[in-house]
Amino acid sequence: MKLPAAGIASPTVIQRCENISLKKVAKEMSIQKSTATAAINRLENAGYVSREYDNSDRRTLMLKLTPLGYGIWMQADEKRLTFLNSILERLEPEDKVRLIQLLEVLSNKKRI
Repeated sequence: MKLPAAGIASPTVIQRCENISLKKVAKEMSIQKSTATAAINRLENAGYVSREYDNSDRRTLMLKLTPLGYGIWMQADEKRLTFLNSILERLEPEDKVRLIQLLEVLSNKKRI
């Protein structure tokens, strides 16, 4: 199944946050709710994501990875980590320090 960028990142957000609403997925990814809805619909149709009513508020649907979705996410995460490690291994120590500093700056900007 070919997924748009939102469809590729959505499982990571769902896995990281566990029970999460569609609205929160869109917010976490900084995308429009309609874009998140389209991506989640495709993931649900493929059997990767399920929607379940929230026990504390039956009006709210929460998203979860299915066992199939979790397996696909694990495979993709492993490939991503292998790729990142292959790049990081080639960096000089001082470049690694600068990269960490820049990632901290980006992380702080996201929280604003």
